[in-house]
Amino acid sequence: MPSSLPPPSSDSPGPQRESQPQANVPVIPSGDLLQGGRMVIIDHRGERYRLLETRNGKLILQK
Repeated sequence: MPSSLPPPSSDSPGPQRESQPQANVPVIPSGDLLQGGRMVIIDHRGERYRLLETRNGKLILQK
């Protein structure tokens, strides 16, 4: 079945990523958080979140 959407143009902006961290914003390497593991629990205002590293090296934050 043919797609009804036009192909993406090279002019359309993709997800924006900061090339430089903003001043006064701490940068914490993921390895420091994970401490050699693949998951850590983050307690934020009484709620617990899991920060997971996938097999592909990406990070996922789950509530």
